[in-house]
This record gives sequence, structure tokens and C-alpha cells, in this order.
Amino acid sequence: MRKLLLLTFCLFNIFYLSAQEYYFPSGYTSLVKNGKKYIIDSKGKKYLYAETIEELTNKTEAFGLVDRFDEQSRAYNYSDLQTICTFINLKVLIIKYAGIDSLPTEIGNLVNLTNLDLSFNLLTTFPPSIGNLTKLEILNADYNNINSLPKEFSRLTNLKELTFQKNMLKLFPNEVTNLKNLVDLNFDACFLTTLDPSIGNLVKLENLDLSGNYLTSIVPELGSLISLKTFFCGFNKIDSIPKKIGRLKNLERLGCSMNAIKVIPNEIGELQKLEDLYLDNNKIEKIPNGILHLENLKTLDLSKNKISFIPTEICLLRNLESFNMRENKITEFPECIKQKSLNKKMYTYIGVQKGGFYGERDWTFHDAQHKFNQSYYSFYKPDRERIAWKYLLDEKRKFPLNREDSEIVAKSLIYVGQYYEYRTNTEKGIICLSKAISLAPNNYETWQILGTIYKRKKEYDKAIINYKRALVLGGDFKKIYEGIVSCLLFQRNFSQAEIESKAFIATNTYSENAYFSLAQVFLLQGKYEQAKELFLKYKDSHIDGGWTAKRVALERFKEFKTAGIIPKEVQTDVKNMRTLLEK
Repeated sequence: MRKLLLLTFCLFNIFYLSAQEYYFPSGYTSLVKNGKKYIIDSKGKKYLYAETIEELTNKTEAFGLVDRFDEQSRAYNYSDLQTICTFINLKVLIIKYAGIDSLPTEIGNLVNLTNLDLSFNLLTTFPPSIGNLTKLEILNADYNNINSLPKEFSRLTNLKELTFQKNMLKLFPNEVTNLKNLVDLNFDACFLTTLDPSIGNLVKLENLDLSGNYLTSIVPELGSLISLKTFFCGFNKIDSIPKKIGRLKNLERLGCSMNAIKVIPNEIGELQKLEDLYLDNNKIEKIPNGILHLENLKTLDLSKNKISFIPTEICLLRNLESFNMRENKITEFPECIKQKSLNKKMYTYIGVQKGGFYGERDWTFHDAQHKFNQSYYSFYKPDRERIAWKYLLDEKRKFPLNREDSEIVAKSLIYVGQYYEYRTNTEKGIICLSKAISLAPNNYETWQILGTIYKRKKEYDKAIINYKRALVLGGDFKKIYEGIVSCLLFQRNFSQAEIESKAFIATNTYSENAYFSLAQVFLLQGKYEQAKELFLKYKDSHIDGGWTAKRVALERFKEFKTAGIIPKEVQTDVKNMRTLLEK
């Protein structure tokens, strides 16, 4: 028993320490050599690195917040940014989660910058001096409030990667169309209503994401993007696809889900390199002949449309592995599709009323998740726990893991970790999840559950670190931001809690949970009238399962009182708010 406990303790320390590696900036690995810190990019290039202003020297090449949240990252203000901008040899600058709403003009002094990450802040635009950064190759401004770009932005002609997801642009910025070396462009969820025809100038573009906007059409000029490999425009209001889509001869993935498309042009059949095609949740009534000529197609999703007939020629697509036709008007599938499915050559998904899919197939984690949702943790404990712990405790590792196996075992460990989280067995949960991170570090679910475990343990800094990492990887914004704000409140860091609450609102301006979080923060800061307005507006909203905001607020007030985090000067305000809500 002692040996087992010792082994478990050692594994926990090893895996927890290995997880720390991933707190370095996304896309980089870390290295400490001769007492100096370095980060290494995906191409193997090494940069002398500093993570505090005090560490900066004239030789420093990279500076960043290390994707973490602690006292240092709370300290940033305008003068700090001005100081950073005096170190002109910087090539990589990462200022994330700093709550900054503007950049100093001095940013233009950093003429050697090649990578600038300003994501998760409150920026509304850039200063004109941004145009001085002519060596810049990567710019990440995700999750800000940017609504316009200065004309000088068009001078960033060496830019190859530009990500602006979750901003407030509304109009496609013309300044971007002059950046003719762009390879990756992401304008996901930027409130765009139209595309500028000059987007056709970006002939080197390989990846374009316009998902989650308010676009009603795709401009024909998009057909000029002859280098395009990936194009996503899902979750818009697009009603048609231009015929010039057929010019995109290098396109490999096309996603047009969740639109209002009725007809697919036959020219889509000219995309001979296309492997994945997502057209689900539209108004398509007929499978176009063009799709039947896509010989390299592996995935075809036409679910939730109005299709009533499947041509037998679909069986000639010999590389097709997944064919999703759920929730259409189909009454009968061609015999060849049934046969392919039964032979496990293709997974054909039909409607729930037909039993889900034809043929048998290997158990998948989608099935496990579905089963878990039905019967909670009682389902997987006997088998998944056995598999996961066998790997975790087997020092010799008798069964080697390739990448796919690693992800499978990691998923097992996540489920088991989730089981322990439900059972409040935090130590076992941490061991499982830390090991899952070592196998598959980019699964946001692992970090999110770890955040919840550390929050329960009242280790709030560790909880915030893990929540922030989950946020970077695209986790559940609602749960993550609520967790972060809650941790900050229990740390009595009310000013940062306000910043995070407003960032929460920026991700979804219609989220009642976000405004409720801000109301709590206002109240504990002594901003009674602002808190009162929000509490009264959302008190009847269901924000936590079947609980109303009013009920949740009254419970939170009890928690705050028990924890002793209510400042003396606002105790009367909290009492008055409780009385007001109880009425």
C-alpha cells in the first residue's frame, strides 16, 4: 500500500510539473539554459525570453505573460506598455489578459517585431504607428472590441497570419486586402455584414474563416483565392454559393453549415482536392451532381436539410468515410450504401428514428459521452477507469501509444478525472487530468475540469491558470468566465473581476450570466446603483439550470458572508440588496 501511495505521489508531481511547460505562450516550447529562459517556435527558432518587466534587457527577444494569471499579469498599465516599447530588439511580444483598452504610440518603436499577440484584452483599434511594424508576420488580436483599423495598417505587408476572431468590426476592413502575403485570415464572429470584393487580392491565402457573422452572400471574387485550402463560412445567413467556387482548385475543406443555402452549384464538382464538405443545417433539397464527382471526398455532411432522395452514384465516391444524412426527408437508402456501412467501409448516419446508423462500428468516445449524459458517472467507472489506471500505473508501458492511442487514453483519463471531480476525490482527479495533459495538451476539457477542482480546493491562482488555458483552447466560455470571476471574488480582487466580467460580456453581449457576474462585482465594489440595475433586470432569468438569478444571488450572498469576503463598507449594501431581492 505504501509503495502504491508513493508511486501515485511521484506520478502526480511528475505530471503536474510537466503540465507547467504548457503555460508558455501558445505555439512555443520552453527551454532554460545556463540560467536563461528561452522560447522556441514551431520552426525551431530560439528567442531569449523575459516574463517580467524587470527581466527585460536590450538583448531580450521575446516578452510575454506566459498564458497565466497571477500578481504580475495584474500589474500592467499604460506606462508599463510604454516601458516595454523601449526594448526595440523584441521580436515576439505577448500581452494577453492584461485588460488594456489602448496601445501607446510607442508600439511603433518595435520595428523588429515578427509576432504580436494582444488577444483577450479590451482594445477598440490600433494607433497609426502600428504601420511601422513592417517585419510583423503574425498578429493575434482575438477577443477584443476592435471596431476599425487605421489606414496605416495596410503597410504590414509581411503579415502572414492575422486572427481577429470575436471582435466588433461589422465592416470588412479594406486595409486587410492590401496584405498580399497573408496565408491565414480569421474573422470568426466579428459582426461582419458584407465582404469587400477586394478580398480577391489575397491570392496567397490558404486558410480563411468567416464563421459566425451576419453575411448574406459570398462575393464571386472569392474565386480568385487560388491558393485557398480551407474555407469556413458557417453560422451566417448566406443563401447561395457562387459558381466561381469551382476555381478554388486547391480547396481541401469547405464548411458552410448553419446558413440558408438552397442550391449548391454543380461547379463544386471541380474541387478535385476537396476532402471534407460540411453543408448541414441549410435548406438544400437536392444533392447536386457536382458532389458525385468529388473523388477525394472523405466526409460529407448534409444533415438537417430538406433532401428526399439519395442518388446511387454516391457509392462511387470510393474514399468517402463518413456520410451524414440525419434529419432529412429520406425514406429509403440505396442498397449499396447499406452494404458499405455493414462492411465498415463507410459510416452512414441517418435519422434517430432509423436507429442512428447502418452497420456496426467500433465504440467511439462520442458514444461514451452520450452514454455518460444518460447515466452519469455510473456507466464508465468499471471499464474506462480500468483502462486508464492500467496505463497510468504501468511503469513498463507494455502497450506503446501512437498519437491516436494517446488521444484515446487521454479521453479515458478525462472521463475518469471527471468522475472523481463529481465524487470530490480531488487528488485522484488531479493525477488523471495531469496525465491526460501530458498525452494530449490541447484538450480544453482537461484544463477546464482542473480549474473546477482547484477552485473547489480553494487554490484560486491554480484554478485561474487552468481556466485561462481552457479559454485559449476554446472551452465553454460561460463556465470558464463564471469560474474565473468566482475565484477572483473569493480572492477579493474585485477590480480584475470587473475586467473579466466585461470580457465575458464581450464574448456574448446577450448572455444573462455575464451581466449577473458583473452585478455581483459591482455590489462588492460599492457600486450599488449599477449593481441594483443589473440585479433587477435579470433577477427572473434562469442562469443556473432551473435556478433564477435571484435565487442564485441570495445563495452567493450567504457564501460571501461565510467566506468573509464582503468589505465592511459594503455590508449594508449587500444587506439592502438581499432585502430588495427577497421582496
